[in-house]
Parts: sequence; C-alpha cells; structure tokens
Amino acid sequence: MTVDIRPVTESEFPDWLRGLRTGFLRPPDVPDGDVADRLPHVDLARTLGAFDRDRVVATFRSFRQEVSTVGGAASPPTRSPR
Repeated sequence: MTVDIRPVTESEFPDWLRGLRTGFLRPPDVPDGDVADRLPHVDLARTLGAFDRDRVVATFRSFRQEVSTVGGAASPPTRSPR
C-alpha cells in the first residue's frame, strides 16, 4: 500500500471532512452546507490528507498563530508547512 501525503484541494475537501469525521468516530455524512460553511475558513495549504488511492485515510490541519516571546514581544505567524 502506498500512501500519498499532500495538501488537499478544494474538490477533495468533502472527502477530507469525511476522513476527519470518521477518525473522530462520527458519522461520515458531510452535507453540502457543511462544506460551503467551513471551506472559506480553511487554509488548504495547511490542510493535509493521507490518500490511499482516492480515499482519505488520515487528516492533518494546522493554524497560523502569533506567539509571544520572552519580554512580551510578538513573533509573527509562520508560513505554510509546504
């Protein structure tokens, strides 16, 4: 079995959500409204899927964050992982 780990495309996002829901033991049903509501808030460059052929078998997502450093200075968010 070869697993391809890569960023998720917009057209693959519903499959990624199904994989996410399955991983958290929730029903894999993903209504179109859920996809439409969530997609504008997702940075696809930070949303990875592990694909076994066309099936999402694992998910990963990271978020841009600002952190403070010693002395209270802010550190800017990092770029996307890829």
